[in-house]
Amino acid sequence: MNESHIPPGEESPLSCRNFEIIQQWQYLGDVHPALLTDAALENCRRIGVTSLQSYVTWAQIEKTEGVLDFSAYDPLVEALDKHHLKWVPFLILGPCYATPEWFRQSSRSLYAKCLEHGRESKIQSIWNPHLPSCVDHFLSAFSRHYRGDDLLESVSLGISGNWGEAIYPATGCFHGGFHVHPGWWCGDDYARESFRRYAARKYESLAQLNIRWATKFRDHLEIGFPQITHSLWKDLYYEVIKLIPYAVKPGLKKVRAGLNEILSFCREHPGRVNHGGGGCDDLQSPKVRRWIDFVEWYQASMTDWADFWLRTARRYFPAERMYLVTGGEGEPFLGGDLAAQARLAAGWNAGIRITNQSDDYGESFARTRLISAASRQYGCYFTTEEAGMSKPEGVTMRIFDAVTSGADGLYCKSLIGIGHDVCTGRNQPHGEITKGGENLRQAGHHLLKLSPILNVAVLFPNSSISLRAGILASLYSRCARLRASVDFDLVDENMINDACLDKYRFLVSFIGNLLRRNTLDKIRDWIGNGGVFIASAQSRPIAVGLGATLREVPVRQSDCEHGVVERIGAGYILVFRWDRKDHCRSIPEAVFNVKKRYPWKGAPEIPNGKTHRYYSTFSDRIISYDPSVSQIRVRRLDGQAGTA
Repeated sequence: MNESHIPPGEESPLSCRNFEIIQQWQYLGDVHPALLTDAALENCRRIGVTSLQSYVTWAQIEKTEGVLDFSAYDPLVEALDKHHLKWVPFLILGPCYATPEWFRQSSRSLYAKCLEHGRESKIQSIWNPHLPSCVDHFLSAFSRHYRGDDLLESVSLGISGNWGEAIYPATGCFHGGFHVHPGWWCGDDYARESFRRYAARKYESLAQLNIRWATKFRDHLEIGFPQITHSLWKDLYYEVIKLIPYAVKPGLKKVRAGLNEILSFCREHPGRVNHGGGGCDDLQSPKVRRWIDFVEWYQASMTDWADFWLRTARRYFPAERMYLVTGGEGEPFLGGDLAAQARLAAGWNAGIRITNQSDDYGESFARTRLISAASRQYGCYFTTEEAGMSKPEGVTMRIFDAVTSGADGLYCKSLIGIGHDVCTGRNQPHGEITKGGENLRQAGHHLLKLSPILNVAVLFPNSSISLRAGILASLYSRCARLRASVDFDLVDENMINDACLDKYRFLVSFIGNLLRRNTLDKIRDWIGNGGVFIASAQSRPIAVGLGATLREVPVRQSDCEHGVVERIGAGYILVFRWDRKDHCRSIPEAVFNVKKRYPWKGAPEIPNGKTHRYYSTFSDRIISYDPSVSQIRVRRLDGQAGTA
């Protein structure tokens, strides 16, 4: 394939491909006049941008109660129609900047309150009983004004969080000066009542609940949350984070992830964990059971709130493409059950936008592969969004990621300059094509809706992560390293219980000691039907729960240096010996099995694969990405090749 060079004024070849390329255009307030010019909008069309996004907030359209005003958005809508571009309104209600001042000062306002400090944020609680009618009013008013003019490419829903994502308060927002941090934001009375109702529904009686939780509640009104602990050091860390420049944060996050992996390594060394739990028995202990119930309720509450938004929005936008915007990396305290959200969106014929990509491909892959795998499983379309990008080469990387994960589009902040970007802090000339935009123009011809061929999945252990969220950084770090050799999906316990393993031959467990019993049963049945379960020494208890005896004599003498292999039905369990640094070499050896060291047929290996490139296989082509030169290559199985 040759690079695409589009003369000024000619249509981009992307415009006919049903692939959304969204450029952020308008945050709070009116659009800058320089972004309404013919030159700015033609530049968007020239490089392949299909739509422009505006933050559309309740606070902007109803500054005075009962008085609707769309003047902040009408000029852009008129300009888009003139230049044959589409609009993506990001409809936001909940964050501080998105709710009108008159509402926040009324008795109907209810701010989220954290359990750590008992302090309120200025972000609305999702348990606020007055909020559903406000959402209905907001979506209804917007749809009456704009629907039906062939204007919208899609509608994005901003239901909660600091930026509108389907998560609880975290760190960062347009307006500071109020209490906000990652934590457990369910301290208001309505949230506590919701938890009491959940507990009463889950257990047949108060007596049974007391037995399962080892509590002594005398009345349902006494039911409360488990004890929440926090440290002053963590409080200080989050306060310091707020003061650090945006461009430095991705590097700081990598350092923190490395430290978490070291700590996780030390805490879960096989010599220090109890292998007798069988992978799930510890979930029955009262303290653990109560905590798991709490986390399940907390995440399910956010999923229920997303369900209300999708149901309401679908009533007002019955035919439009619609995205639930979500964020985070699956941390329990953020409340985003990512696979559950994808399944929910699919039920409303909607999609998911995941907002956590960076400049680094391995890191971005690890953060988004659970969403992409779940979206493909449940039939939900999805797009990606950058959380922290600063390099133009990141656009090329995201093109490779989008096409190899089966995405339907990508959202960017810096293809075209919009002046000062309040999210990233960068300043770029209004309306001018950036280097990232040029990279889109050159490599955008690769953006097709394709389905990768995958034989390997990595386990996302929900139960273990619920008990200790710190292992999440270790999981993602290992996934990023493994991706250099193997393309794979991330699958969680919900997906496994929905029979996702039928699509894979290998399942890798990097970390985590506990799974739900029904998850273990599903994996055990899959192994018995010919699956190969590969466990690191840190997830050895899971292998025990699946029936492995972990005898010291492996199937073959040559396997001794790598680990213990045991046959279970028609499949196998492989448990590696303790060598953390060796896993990302040993796992590909076991998966591809080129040296015939293991007693199973290996997955097809990428021809001529090299570790400095990332490869993905499709029915008619192999696509690779070389981050050292920011280059995408396509090798068609008919022998043709191309670069970008």
